[in-house]
Amino acid sequence: MTSTIATSSVLGPLGPGESESWEVILTGQRIYNIFVHAHEPGVDFDLYVYDESGNLIDIDDEIDSNAYCSIVPNWTGPFQIVIESARGFSTYQLAIEEESTAQPKRKRILGLF
Repeated sequence: MTSTIATSSVLGPLGPGESESWEVILTGQRIYNIFVHAHEPGVDFDLYVYDESGNLIDIDDEIDSNAYCSIVPNWTGPFQIVIESARGFSTYQLAIEEESTAQPKRKRILGLF
């Protein structure tokens, strides 16, 4: 079972080299799927997830408009989500979903939103 715990309204815009970060509190031993959907085609948005100590937990830096990460935190605490525009200019939407099982799924998201 998957439940959406946060979906943003339109965020940004971001241009080349610009980034925005968001702090969220995540519960340990739960699966979180984090999605970034760019509204303009042809941009390249990257997604980075850091723990409270600044350690990189997951990254999606593939050349793609949309970005996706799936994590299972070892503890409950603050995590930082960073969205960066590697190429192009666009607004975007951010969504965080929580799954009820403890095995993350790695998959590429196409036309998710």
